[in-house]
Amino acid sequence: MRVEKRNNGYKDVDVLIADEGKVLVRIGYEEDILGYEIWLGYSHYIGGVKQDPPHLDVPDDFTEIDKPEDYPDPEPEDVEISDSQALKIITGE
Repeated sequence: MRVEKRNNGYKDVDVLIADEGKVLVRIGYEEDILGYEIWLGYSHYIGGVKQDPPHLDVPDDFTEIDKPEDYPDPEPEDVEISDSQALKIITGE
């Protein structure tokens, strides 16, 4: 897994990204798959237990596991296409 900095519109945020074929889980709660990427921040609940004060997530709170066969594949990245390409896709021409 790797960490990238991304901007959420207000500030830079650490984003944890799973390696290919893996998904992310919180250590100690491996039955709850969190997905392919996690935007780190404050968790107000962990495992259904309210955190008071909220817990500031760090990469060491998470680990990767192999993606279960029945887990959906990640959404494809948005790709910019021209209007003419879009028209060809829509019309099938």
